[in-house]
Amino acid sequence: MKTISIFFAYIFLSPQLFAQDKVLLALKVFHDPEYSNKHWYLRVEQPAGIKISKGQKFVLKGTYKKTDQDTLTKGSGMVSYIDGHYIQCEMTEAGAIAEPMAGDLCFFIIPKDKNRKDVFYRIGLFNISFLSLAGDTLFNAINSFSGWSEEKAGSLIARLKEDIVYTGAAMLKQNDSQQQLIKDGDFKGSNLFDAMTAIKEGDVMNFLRYVWARPVKYSGGAWHISEVFATWMTSGTPKLNGEISY
Repeated sequence: MKTISIFFAYIFLSPQLFAQDKVLLALKVFHDPEYSNKHWYLRVEQPAGIKISKGQKFVLKGTYKKTDQDTLTKGSGMVSYIDGHYIQCEMTEAGAIAEPMAGDLCFFIIPKDKNRKDVFYRIGLFNISFLSLAGDTLFNAINSFSGWSEEKAGSLIARLKEDIVYTGAAMLKQNDSQQQLIKDGDFKGSNLFDAMTAIKEGDVMNFLRYVWARPVKYSGGAWHISEVFATWMTSGTPKLNGEISY
């Protein structure tokens, strides 16, 4: 069985390393990979505010679809070419464990931004974006590393809350069949859409902290915030124990 390098295997099994000065960054493969001369060529976008260099190593992993097996490592390689905002990642046939595809994630090790203490930093690092009910982008992971501020974070939390409240009210007007009684958690005993119209920004923050702590199922996705928040509510509002730290 093909294996990734001992170094990268150790990194992925040792999250305590990232309590120091390194973090993982996930960049999404946005085109179908090309195969030529026993090499796979993958294209990802270079985020503003983060430098990825030619020769830099990466590990390729799948994104969650139905089971944890979807997120297994598919191989490893290195950056072979950079063209402006776009990065070409190269993986040899020998470095591949499974066939890559569009939507997979290239994980890089990068220096930690010590000025970022907010929940959106890790969410952005794992390439998690949020959309409104109408499909407009509320949080774009790839653009979240440059020019960030506490004011921007606060404004975003308010916008996420507004969209969840709006969605709940819209569902109530439609008398939607997806209405259900919440059986556990902070909203136990409430009907889902009624509860959505009454949430507070602290509830949104609790959800974001949960995503921060359990990013794998969300990584690489652009999620309708009202949908994933509602799923979190009906799942009993699981929470992160302790404080956010890096």
